[in-house]
Amino acid sequence: MGLRLPVDGVMGPDTRSALRSFQERAGLPADGIVGPDTERALADARARQPRETPGAPAAESEVSDVNVRPVDRRTPEYVRWLQEALNRVVGARLTVDGRSGPATRAAIRTFQQRHGLTADGVVGPQTERALVAAGAPPPPAAAAPVTPNPASATSFLVRGVPLPAAPALSVINFADPRVVRLLGDRRPGRQVTELVVHETETWSAPDTVAVLQKRGLGVHLILGPDGQITQHGDLGDDVTWHAGNHNGRSVGVEVVNPIFERNLGLYRRRYPRRPALPWTRTIAAGWLEGGSYVLPTPIQAEALARLVAWITSPAALGLEIPRRWIGISDRRLAMRTVAGAQQPAPGIYAHSHIAPPKQDGPWLVLYAWLRLEAAMEAGDAYEEAARVAATQGTSAVLPESRPTSSGPV
Repeated sequence: MGLRLPVDGVMGPDTRSALRSFQERAGLPADGIVGPDTERALADARARQPRETPGAPAAESEVSDVNVRPVDRRTPEYVRWLQEALNRVVGARLTVDGRSGPATRAAIRTFQQRHGLTADGVVGPQTERALVAAGAPPPPAAAAPVTPNPASATSFLVRGVPLPAAPALSVINFADPRVVRLLGDRRPGRQVTELVVHETETWSAPDTVAVLQKRGLGVHLILGPDGQITQHGDLGDDVTWHAGNHNGRSVGVEVVNPIFERNLGLYRRRYPRRPALPWTRTIAAGWLEGGSYVLPTPIQAEALARLVAWITSPAALGLEIPRRWIGISDRRLAMRTVAGAQQPAPGIYAHSHIAPPKQDGPWLVLYAWLRLEAAMEAGDAYEEAARVAATQGTSAVLPESRPTSSGPV
């Protein structure tokens, strides 16, 4: 692009503006956030650039090879290193807890001021090098790229063990270097007893990853509109920040869906020349802000039901999630908050069941219940879920269930 940005490791306004310009030229969402699609486009553009003249000085760069993962400076491991480094170098007396709070950021700014760096409280390559030069130990190394193979990268990873996915589920996990690991903390040995179903209010899986990274959040699984599942955390050993009190014992799945009909219009206005989105159907929903819910694609709904069937079965070794539907009582499914659901308990949740402001997940839980408990065929379950959820109330009346041992597996 021919831009002359200072290589200072700080994502400032000029860098974001340049990034948005690049995204517009590449036909990507111009959001100023580097997700997987933008990263690949940058790598392709870099590959097309003429090589530098031998002997010419190269610009400073944190990563010299696009296939090498950069250090993730938001992981608890890295933050603990940072806190220990600041305690040693500036006598900060920080609690080494792996959480970057106000005290940690203040200590970073103090260090940056003393060493002539931009005092923004953000650790980039220059601040990191200055800490090491001032006497801190080396930071945690970036995870080495993993060469994917069919046995490991297309399985569900549970406590480090690749488990075969259910038939008709397409999975790519973080053993494939294209998939980002969204690690919040670790929980080796702890029971995992809950599944929390979210919806993203985004337009694609890469957009979802970018939003989660920007907000310091995470999730174990992302389910795209084509049914493709990407796994971003070990289902057994990794904690991801997605559901408050439930993080420690749950698996979180984000289903990519605009949710609100207004978001379909926003996409058309913002990107009039781009292909149409795959979500084409809405229902009137009194339980949703705005009153009009965008239905997930049939492929998504079925993939979610198959995931629920697998994750609550003996095949999910290392997990202990029962097929217990937290939002269902007296043949009604709660579409919003469930009393007492803020506290962890084994079972299957919609995100809306846990937190009062949240509205995502209940329709997908409804579809999964119709497939697994009412034993409906996929097409019938989709239509029934659309009919039942088109209510002005905050709960949906369920048909009689028919116990079955088969289901969508």
